[in-house]
Amino acid sequence: ILSDILEPHSPDLLARVFFQSWRPMANVRHLPKLWEIAHGGNKWTAQTALQVLAPLETSDKARMELFDRILEMGERNRQTILDQMVLHVPDPLLEGRLFPLLDSADRDLRALSRLMLPRVAGPEKAFAEFKSRIGENLPLARQSGWMVALARLDWAPARETAAAWLASGGWATGSAAMAVSKSL
Repeated sequence: ILSDILEPHSPDLLARVFFQSWRPMANVRHLPKLWEIAHGGNKWTAQTALQVLAPLETSDKARMELFDRILEMGERNRQTILDQMVLHVPDPLLEGRLFPLLDSADRDLRALSRLMLPRVAGPEKAFAEFKSRIGENLPLARQSGWMVALARLDWAPARETAAAWLASGGWATGSAAMAVSKSL
């Protein structure tokens, strides 16, 4: 019966419940079957299989494939699986993939990168990268997204930079100013 549940085309709800229950017991010997399901299953079943395999996978090549698959998913699922994929800090493999996303045309990918970079690169490196994207000639409104990200970093120089921006006119940017204020 269990082998039927693990088939790539098994009923989605049943497979998802099974995977969620099985997750604490999963280990590296299950990776081939999880990848098989992730490649051939129903969209939701495949994503659930990826959630189970994300913290287990250690091969750089497989982790890059997993990262690419994550980028194809909806925003909520991206975050969930990427969180589980972080093996250690710093994680140069994920850093290398997240840094270019800061310049993505896709707003959601930029937001994902801003959120995840401090986790995989550490706050100091994220601060340097975020700050490098804030030009002095950039209007306050365009600086606001970066300032929200800086205010959320757990590192004093980042918070000081966000506070200085807020005091020097950033307070007039509306919801971004509120987000910076709350984070500080």
